[in-house]
Amino acid sequence: MRLNKLKKSLLLLFVFAVSVSADVWTDSLITGNTTWQKNNTSGDGIYIVDLDTDSLVVADGAVLTIEPGVTVKFHDDIKLIVRGTLVAVGAVDDSIRFGLDDAAGSATEWGGIKLQPEDSTYANQLAYCLIEDGDADGTGLSSPTAYKNGGGIFFGNNVRNTTLMYHCTIRGNHAYEGGGGIACAGSPLISACLIYGNSADQYGGGISINGPSPSVFAQLQIGNSIIRNNSVSGQGGGGIGLFSGAVLNMNNSLITKNTAPNGNGGGIYLYSALTLANITNSIIGDNSAAIDNEVSGSANITYSDVKDGYSGTGNIDEDPEFFDPDNNDFHFGVTSPLVDVGDTGNASLDDFDGNARPFDGDRDGTDDTDIGPYEYINTAPQITSAAVTEATEDQDYSYRAEALDTDSAEAL
Repeated sequence: MRLNKLKKSLLLLFVFAVSVSADVWTDSLITGNTTWQKNNTSGDGIYIVDLDTDSLVVADGAVLTIEPGVTVKFHDDIKLIVRGTLVAVGAVDDSIRFGLDDAAGSATEWGGIKLQPEDSTYANQLAYCLIEDGDADGTGLSSPTAYKNGGGIFFGNNVRNTTLMYHCTIRGNHAYEGGGGIACAGSPLISACLIYGNSADQYGGGISINGPSPSVFAQLQIGNSIIRNNSVSGQGGGGIGLFSGAVLNMNNSLITKNTAPNGNGGGIYLYSALTLANITNSIIGDNSAAIDNEVSGSANITYSDVKDGYSGTGNIDEDPEFFDPDNNDFHFGVTSPLVDVGDTGNASLDDFDGNARPFDGDRDGTDDTDIGPYEYINTAPQITSAAVTEATEDQDYSYRAEALDTDSAEAL
């Protein structure tokens, strides 16, 4: 391993010169267990990947561990290909960032993360990570699938449910074919992730699911996630596109404001009969497409709020009454039709904010889950009273107790 220190001078406010340091990674192959530390050689937790080739490969059997607070910046078109194991677990207040080297003249894009483990038992983990500005721009039949799918991250067919991604943000990525943000050819578990502002040329602006062959299915399980403001310019699936040999199991999620202006399914697109989508406790609305704004194809949707309606047990077509959807605040109050009408038996154990499910939001004495990524947590009334300081036998007294309910719409 060779680490060199790179120093650049920036002029701030035309007065103060600040020296920014970073460790430069120049080895294209990681063969042993390696840790990238926040307290690295330069002391700023920044690693710049600058190679003579277009791929940094974590070899079979090797583990790359990335500590909270580390930022990894890639030069033009460099991909992170993981044949072994990647463990990138940040923290709520100290996340990990994967992106391009944004110094002047350095890069305009990078190739994204490609999880393609040689062993299906390898336990890859990504938590509290930001993955942005990746581009899977491979073209033509000779280009490997992973190079033209999954601009942010590609889950290969050997990925199983030992691979976890949670509390991650995937934004501003692009793919030539499918999965601008995420492409799934395996079976990872995704929870509490925000996927927005991604684009694809063919299908699945936010997420694509496509099995490696008609007989080998890719199975994505995703919960408590928000998929918004993604786009696809081709066949369809502005939010999620299922192509072939694809299974989607999704609960307590939100798909909104995604677009497929030239294709099918602004929210979700099921391309063929070799696709299956099981969706519960979710919200699908305010997406747009040339054909079928919300869902295109046959999906099994239950206990969900789907704009313009969708056949299925427990489904509704109601205004969710989000607090401020224009500014992407999708929380809601007690009057929302989403409160306590979900399927508790198939709900996530906690919500996008980490609140436990289910919660008795309507105070009817029964804990039921809400539809969507957020659980409405009401506030107990605050009861105040005036103390009786003197009392005389056989004398009437008046006594006042006042209940102040911060959830003003609730009946006490």
